[in-house]
Amino acid sequence: MRERNFIALITKRLAEASEGIFTGLASVPVPDRQGDVLPLSAFKRSLAEFRADRLVLPVLLDHDPARQIGSVLALDLTDAGLEVTAQLALGLDDGRAAFERMKAGPVGLSIGFAPAPGSITQQGDLRIIDDVDLREISVVSLPANAAARTLSLKSVPYLQDILREHGGMSMRQSKRAAAAAHRAALAEPDHDPDESDAEQGAALVLAELRRVQSIFRGN
Repeated sequence: MRERNFIALITKRLAEASEGIFTGLASVPVPDRQGDVLPLSAFKRSLAEFRADRLVLPVLLDHDPARQIGSVLALDLTDAGLEVTAQLALGLDDGRAAFERMKAGPVGLSIGFAPAPGSITQQGDLRIIDDVDLREISVVSLPANAAARTLSLKSVPYLQDILREHGGMSMRQSKRAAAAAHRAALAEPDHDPDESDAEQGAALVLAELRRVQSIFRGN
């Protein structure tokens, strides 16, 4: 019964009109306009620190530390680049403005970082940086690399609170699970005429949450 209620609660919240979570590529492993190249391996240390809750990443507007517009929920290394899932602060004017821009289409992303000592090598006109301390993610108008941009804009607010209050998850677990639920929402399961779309969505999200919980239990 508790699981059934949990599914119903998730379904209800996912169906509510809510907003603010986006996914995008913050960095791609190809030369940017300045001739810098950051291979995927450059982020492994920062990714490990983030997943261990030793690194908090803000989302800034144009790399301005006085204009934080959100927080990073999840980081992943994919073949395409450094994928970020983040929550915009819609109660702030800058956060709401960034959200409206994303609703209109893809928006540029960029990263703030510091190269680790000894991590830079010069190869002709290119500067290869193979280890960085990631500091922030920024929403920008003109990214250094045109492929660094938002990929999707979805709505899964309140989910972290639900997972903590009703799912028995810790803060760390709920942040990662919320990002997993967001990715699940992007999936397109085969339509089953015997189930409503909401029920399918809830089942998919619950499957993702179980997977994430099993990871933590295994740790």
